[in-house]
Amino acid sequence: MPIYNVEHDGKKFRVEADNPEMAAEALEQHTGTSPEPSIIKQAIGKLAQPITSYPETYERMKNEGLEQTGRGIEQLESGEPGQMARGAVNTAVGGLSYLGSPISAGIDTLIGKPVEGVTGIPSEYADFAASLAMPIPKRIPRIGGAATLPEEGPLGVTLSEGQRTGDLSAIQREQAALRGQSGPPAQRVAEDFRTQQESQLTGARQGIKEGLDPFGQQVAKTPQEAGDVVSQSMQRMAAQRKADVGTAYETARSYPGEIHAGAFEGMPQKIKSDLSARDEPIIIDDKLTPFASQAIKDIDKRVGKLKIQNRADPFGQPNAKSIVGVDLKGVDQMRRRLSTFRSDAFASGNAADGRAAKAVLDAFDDHIDQAVNSGLFNGDPRAVKAWNDARASHADYKRAFSAGKNDPIGRVIERIIGKGNNPAAIGNDVADFMYGASGVNPSSLNAGVVSRLKTMFGEQSPEWSAIKQGLFARLTESGEGVTDFGAGKVAQRLNKFLNVDGKEMAARMFSEPERDMLKKYADVMRKIEVPQAGANWSNTATFAAKALDHIGSQVGMVVGSLVGHAVGGAVGLPMGVGEAAGLAAAAGPKAMSHAAQARKIAKQMPIISKVMEDYQNAAQAFETTPRTRAIARMSLASRNLSTNLKDIGITMSPQDLMRAIQGPVAAPAQEENTRTDRIINR
Repeated sequence: MPIYNVEHDGKKFRVEADNPEMAAEALEQHTGTSPEPSIIKQAIGKLAQPITSYPETYERMKNEGLEQTGRGIEQLESGEPGQMARGAVNTAVGGLSYLGSPISAGIDTLIGKPVEGVTGIPSEYADFAASLAMPIPKRIPRIGGAATLPEEGPLGVTLSEGQRTGDLSAIQREQAALRGQSGPPAQRVAEDFRTQQESQLTGARQGIKEGLDPFGQQVAKTPQEAGDVVSQSMQRMAAQRKADVGTAYETARSYPGEIHAGAFEGMPQKIKSDLSARDEPIIIDDKLTPFASQAIKDIDKRVGKLKIQNRADPFGQPNAKSIVGVDLKGVDQMRRRLSTFRSDAFASGNAADGRAAKAVLDAFDDHIDQAVNSGLFNGDPRAVKAWNDARASHADYKRAFSAGKNDPIGRVIERIIGKGNNPAAIGNDVADFMYGASGVNPSSLNAGVVSRLKTMFGEQSPEWSAIKQGLFARLTESGEGVTDFGAGKVAQRLNKFLNVDGKEMAARMFSEPERDMLKKYADVMRKIEVPQAGANWSNTATFAAKALDHIGSQVGMVVGSLVGHAVGGAVGLPMGVGEAAGLAAAAGPKAMSHAAQARKIAKQMPIISKVMEDYQNAAQAFETTPRTRAIARMSLASRNLSTNLKDIGITMSPQDLMRAIQGPVAAPAQEENTRTDRIINR
């Protein structure tokens, strides 16, 4: 006989009776007063109204799912990339909402609304609590499982259960919660976790960038910023080094001394011989290389004949026969004229003329060096050292900032700082010079440029930190206003760079601890990637809907019984009343006697859940590849599901389940399916 818990006049009574009315009469006899209003009648009165709304609730939820799927299909057919992306989401979410409508409607009707009526607690909270109480296989995490998280994770990024274990079922339930298919409370938990994880990922990226800088500060946030840092620093460095060269020559010229006149008399012929005897001779033509032609003429007419022009000299040009030597200031005057011809040649845009004029000036410098360091120089010995220091400084400048013969790296350096009339390269171009367009597969030229910059700046410089930070950004970030790469693509790019296409560059740029840090980040991004099956994107839902819709009303009765039992416990009803009410909502008055069976069914639900999961997995494999093995697996899953549904009073043959799951993709395999079914029967 049922036992009723009744509170009257501040006291609690346990009354054994056949029904609520008899319980009220027994309490009246015991206390001498009638319990008005009876807490039992009050609870039942508030409970009865929402239970009758199950068909409407189920129909509404199912139609909402179908409408969302319809919108998604229309968006997919639009052909517009943005609409197609939204259509994919709407189709998947709508399909899942449609499939889950029998259970969702049962929970909302039989638990959410009644509990709200009795206690005032919003139905969405009761729905969420009931979904947690539903019996499910242990290997499948409960809705809201993402909230039960480890306190710490790799690089400070907390992972959900699905991300940590890679369990597909866990990932699917977490994604369903995030999309709101598990109710508003579960969605809020999932969204809060996602916000938390996104913040942690931002912190992890920031930590890596700071870790690539020994000074602990972020020099470059983007590849373009890294390119700007390199370009500006190189321009300053080149300007400073050029100024140092000028200062060194000025110091050399300040010492007394002169080069014997004989060093200049035969210089024109020697320079011409040097230019013509090269592996690639310098051809000087009045029409094709006009400025180089003027430079060689100047050497013939002025340098060789010691005619160093100075119209400001009050004594005029000295007689060449009386000149016994030329001081270093006079040598500098000769050189300035030749340097002007070279600059004009490059400024004209005639590359051949520029190279020829430069060759003339270089040959002149070489012969002056020989003269200074031979017995042809007479003067302060310090002048010789100062001259050699100046020449060495000039040579270093040229090696660092000018391109030599067959020197593609030097040409890139010239483009970075700007050469002649060419402006300095912008930050994005500099980033491409260093990393390549994608960063994942750098070329040998990229590696050479980076090595040159590493030598120029030094490993402890802010510029080198910026170069490493810019490469990390290029590998992991798509850029502001551009669609994010996504976790899976970031993991793929990092792993290809570290282990495959960029392995040599990675070893050249990053230390072993830094590479380990990048590998950990790639591992984290791989774990948080949502696989296609985990996001429930499979087209199998279209075909599975036919089978699940077919048995949905029958499962609704079972669920109604179970959640009705849960309602009884939630509002203080005796065992059996809630179950009977649940069955009444799902199957009508004839089901009132099934309360005892409902408790038995509850014990079977974990098995049913597992069998349903196997059935859906087999359907997915069948839809993807309808071959013999997949067909056999589908047939076995259908038989298993049919047998277990029969145990809880639902009759559906394996053939019905097979026919319901088949879509257009399975049609060609119909004959093979029948043949396989006969084999299994044997």
